[in-house]
Amino acid sequence: MPELPEVEVVKRSLRSKVQNLIIKKVKINDDRLRYRINKNLIRKIIGLKLKKIERRSKFLLFFFAKGSVMLVHLGMTGKFFFINKKNIKCKTSFYYNIDKAKDQKHDHVVFFFNKNQKLIYNDVRKFGFIKFLNSKNYNDNLHLKNLGPEPLEKEFNFKYFKHYIKDRNRVIKEILMDQNFLSGIGNIEIGKIT
Repeated sequence: MPELPEVEVVKRSLRSKVQNLIIKKVKINDDRLRYRINKNLIRKIIGLKLKKIERRSKFLLFFFAKGSVMLVHLGMTGKFFFINKKNIKCKTSFYYNIDKAKDQKHDHVVFFFNKNQKLIYNDVRKFGFIKFLNSKNYNDNLHLKNLGPEPLEKEFNFKYFKHYIKDRNRVIKEILMDQNFLSGIGNIEIGKIT
């Protein structure tokens, strides 16, 4: 599963590839991800400029003009492929490889940008999702509103940690994986320190 570090790499890669481009068309090959893709809402980003891409915990946030926000979670096997002007397929992270023969059947959504470039959402197990939010209240979304601070934020310090664990009888692994306490840490990171 892509965890916080992998999702950060994807964010940075996508920023360098598609930020400031305009969506010309969206093709949905399969809308049955963890949650069905809302076809009416995804059509509303056509013609809009992708202004910025952010990450919150393990979520990617695509901010479009006119206040549209696309929230993406990669689930266990979700990934993005980028097709450049020369029609060359590129990875957006290090945690997977390109396999043209197998990849195509799991290409669920294709975003066509200006300058003849594409972004493909691919997900073998379909545990990822794509949702649409309004930029005015996107932080109130069920997936984002209760997330704790991230490991490198100022809010995550000794005082915060001590206050959170006081009077709690929990295993440290459970606490570190509690997204309300500390967002972005997952099984992969925890597995390395146990």
